[in-house]
Amino acid sequence: MKKLRFVMFLLLCLGVFLCLGAAASAEPAVIDSGACGAEGDNLTWTLYDTGELVIDGTGRMADYKYDYRNKVGTTPWYENRLEITSVTIHDGVTSIGAWAFDKCVRLISVTIPKGVASISDCAFFGCSGLTSVTIPEGVTSIGKDVFSECRRLTSVTIPESMTSIGEGA
Repeated sequence: MKKLRFVMFLLLCLGVFLCLGAAASAEPAVIDSGACGAEGDNLTWTLYDTGELVIDGTGRMADYKYDYRNKVGTTPWYENRLEITSVTIHDGVTSIGAWAFDKCVRLISVTIPKGVASISDCAFFGCSGLTSVTIPEGVTSIGKDVFSECRRLTSVTIPESMTSIGEGA
């Protein structure tokens, strides 16, 4: 009887271990997703429970605004901006829209692909967690106030392809 209990206990422990291992290796869960392209559905965004916001597709990202009266942004992920810790923009995206990541205060990492040609006004406004950004070769312009209120930002690598840097960038 003791051997049977011991075997059952071992099987239970094995089952728990396997369940925990499966949960640990599971894909990240999607918090929210939608379209964010200038031409409608040409670009999509997905926010995962890991804090990663992924922009995918081809073409230009839509430009957004900040409503000063109501103190709210118009990006589709604005309600979840405090969850965002990293942004990955995939190849195929050609621009980063105005106010795209404004007030993503926990954002610490941004991956911008070489195909991006421009970064619009206030794209990273108020991203106080950013410490460094590398803008890849191929980007020719960044708009005004792109990195305004990024208080911890100490390093921005600018490519030789840059021809225009906006005021207060």
